[in-house]
Amino acid sequence: MERPTFSSPRSVSPHAMIGGPELEVSSCEVAVEDKTPVTAIRRDVARSDEQIAEGKVHELGERLKAENAEIGRLKQNIADIDAEMNELERAADRETRISETIFGCISDLGVRHLVQTGQLSRNRDSGRIQRFDIFSKSEAPKLVSSFSNGDWSLHHTEGSRADEIQPNHLVRVFLVEDLSPSLMQELSSTFNLSPEAFEEHLYGAQYSAKRPVHPAKWSTASMDKQHMSMTWYRPVTWQLASSYDEIEYHDSGDDETLPKLHPSFPTWREREGEGLVTRKYTYSHRFTPNIIRRAWKFARDPAFSKTPHANTRSILAWEEKITLIKHIDMTESAPQRNVFMLLDPLPKVELTKAPERQYGIEHFEAVDNTQIPLFRPLQPRQCLRNTISMDMNHTDLKKINSSIDLPSCALEDIISWLRPSNAPMSQDPDPVLALLQVVFNDSTSLLGSLRMSLDDIRLNRNNANDHAIQQSVDHWRSFIAPMDIILPKLEENLETFMQFAYPESVPLPVRSLADHTVANIKKTLEEASRLQNDLRADISIIENRRGIASAESVTKVTELAFVFVPLSFSASIFSWLFLWIIIRWIIPHPFQRMARALNILESPGGSQGGVSETEDIHEV
Repeated sequence: MERPTFSSPRSVSPHAMIGGPELEVSSCEVAVEDKTPVTAIRRDVARSDEQIAEGKVHELGERLKAENAEIGRLKQNIADIDAEMNELERAADRETRISETIFGCISDLGVRHLVQTGQLSRNRDSGRIQRFDIFSKSEAPKLVSSFSNGDWSLHHTEGSRADEIQPNHLVRVFLVEDLSPSLMQELSSTFNLSPEAFEEHLYGAQYSAKRPVHPAKWSTASMDKQHMSMTWYRPVTWQLASSYDEIEYHDSGDDETLPKLHPSFPTWREREGEGLVTRKYTYSHRFTPNIIRRAWKFARDPAFSKTPHANTRSILAWEEKITLIKHIDMTESAPQRNVFMLLDPLPKVELTKAPERQYGIEHFEAVDNTQIPLFRPLQPRQCLRNTISMDMNHTDLKKINSSIDLPSCALEDIISWLRPSNAPMSQDPDPVLALLQVVFNDSTSLLGSLRMSLDDIRLNRNNANDHAIQQSVDHWRSFIAPMDIILPKLEENLETFMQFAYPESVPLPVRSLADHTVANIKKTLEEASRLQNDLRADISIIENRRGIASAESVTKVTELAFVFVPLSFSASIFSWLFLWIIIRWIIPHPFQRMARALNILESPGGSQGGVSETEDIHEV
């Protein structure tokens, strides 16, 4: 058998590779030559498939790792949220237990007048603290720390006590705005403050539904205390569409089973939606701070109360209160003087709404986080010293004017007097003087508004007739009567507060401001008393005129009675006689009576007619 012989390899043209005419080799040669590139291609394809598969697997693995990491982060966030919620719940429970413990301990000690410090407030995290260090006149007061919205729960106030005292340090001032249970607890535990100071400041603040006891009736009223409260009034213009008279101040009395009630506004209803898909909502305003005091409304004439701008232009004297606490902290280095000022916040409201159901109204929720001030100040009380200069243009003055019209709280106004911009430090900064500057500015503005109102009443009285005076005298009396109570009390509070703040000697700037304010109070009281006397004289004259007119009317009636009473008696007699003649002679038988009368006249003696006449009379 012969072995097959193979020719030597030779080059193959491209045409031969695709089956061209030059392909003149055997099938065996083609099989051997084509086997190597096909395998390589298949190997490359398999390798590329493996690489693609590995890349996809790696990509899926990376994506799975990222998703697992994201799931882990979400789980961690959920765990953090749960931990935070648990911490908040524990803090709320701790706060409730602390309040109950404090109130229980106070009750066990026999101090029954502390009824508000152990109650929960409407806003648990409300409040603000700003701490200033007051130095000598060479340095301006320094803002050291500021806490708000529950930051004091992190024991930041403990650091305020542990700070070192500098050599030129005079006093440390804590401006505390609004009160809440956690804030009172933190201040009491850190600085050992008496809870009576908080209770006295919360009197008349509508803090809770419990009826507080007047501080003058406390069992500890005769003891010496390290705190003093003062009340003054700020003249403002009402800003809401709802009238101040529509606010309802609830009083639950001594019934502790009633829920906690607060001042509330009237509600109104509106529909929301388009077409057939509408829903009715009930809207109302809700107070946001914990401390809300009342106002003294300036009475106006009845004609003004009927105008469309009566609510937004009504002038109120809003009550504000300050409680000054003196405290000496015995530190390791040296005794440290602390002054705490408990201040009222700016009263604000927020708009709330609740959908109406068939079974009633659901819980009210805030529409947005916008808070609306209740009023606009009549005059600025912040420090404007070195704020306005001759180099200012119209735009700068307009900005200052717009900032003045904005309502500000007592804390911000005190800071403006405590740290005036670009003011020379000619004397030591005095926080009490800064506070009294605010009080004196409000009092001066209030007294000026009162005197303007008295002048308006006097002008209307001179131009009015007797009927108009009688219609308006009740409104004028309701405006003047509270002045005899409020203004003397304001004068007494100023004197008592200054004696407490400056036990040794009152500084000259404070004394000059106080004397000016007291002089204005006395002048206003004199004008009010003079106007009251004039109104009494007018009413007396009107009553005398009315009495004289009544006496003249009675005299005329008496004179007429002397004439008309006899005439009426005679007329009544003759009228009855004439009536008898008509009834007896004319009405029954007119023709017969006439014929009988003619027969009587024609008879010679008239005896028959006389007998007949007598018989008729007897018949009657």
